[in-house]
Amino acid sequence: MGSALADATEGVFNIAEGFAKRKAMKQQADAKRYNARIAKLRGKQIGADMAEDLTKTLGAISAIRAGRGVRNDSPTARAIREDRRRDAADATNRAVLGEEVTAFNFMNEARQLDKAAPWALAGGFVKGFGKLAKAGESFFGGPPTGGS
Repeated sequence: MGSALADATEGVFNIAEGFAKRKAMKQQADAKRYNARIAKLRGKQIGADMAEDLTKTLGAISAIRAGRGVRNDSPTARAIREDRRRDAADATNRAVLGEEVTAFNFMNEARQLDKAAPWALAGGFVKGFGKLAKAGESFFGGPPTGGS
């Protein structure tokens, strides 16, 4: 009788554990989705900050050239501005892409957790019902015979 009670208790706890694991995986998936949103936002902020830095840099270059009496519309000035723009665009693209990759990875992890969560619950049921069946067998004195 004691063994049957222990098996039944373990079976119930196994089922409860399956529910708990499923809930934990869903919470982890939600956290991953949140982190993905944060990474995307961070990428946008980085892009905006770098655009602002470029504007300040180009303004400073123009001010220095004007202060020295050098024309800002000369071929050299245009080449300098274009070179700065190209360098800034490359740096911005690398930084923003890094955040996009991070967001993509978080979303993939969330999808994997979403797919695994039902299986954690199923595993809890399988283990739990196995123990409950064993408890029933012990309690009732063996497997059902199916006879009359």
